[in-house]
Amino acid sequence: MFKKIATGASVSLPESDHLAPPSLFTAVEWGRVTRATGISRRQEAVLRGVLDGRSDRAIANELHIALPTVRSHLQAMFGCLSVSDRTMLVLEVCRIALDRSREDPRWR
Repeated sequence: MFKKIATGASVSLPESDHLAPPSLFTAVEWGRVTRATGISRRQEAVLRGVLDGRSDRAIANELHIALPTVRSHLQAMFGCLSVSDRTMLVLEVCRIALDRSREDPRWR
């Protein structure tokens, strides 16, 4: 996907700006994560980068945002999920994604 910028040049948008779940999860599992956490779309993009093993700087470069913004999104997600670091964030997200009891029984 390409986006025109003010100079007239085209820039390829990173995959994390799309709605597809990270390759680690199915769409259903990713849906559980987004519903359970209530994170914003931008926080989702940062979380995808974390799940893909990217550094804060790499995530910032990919999303075209400042490094402190990435860290701010991470801190917000840490608070939302009651975790204190990236490792715990990934583990909690995996737990939520794989917890089938979070499914709405109407969709079974």
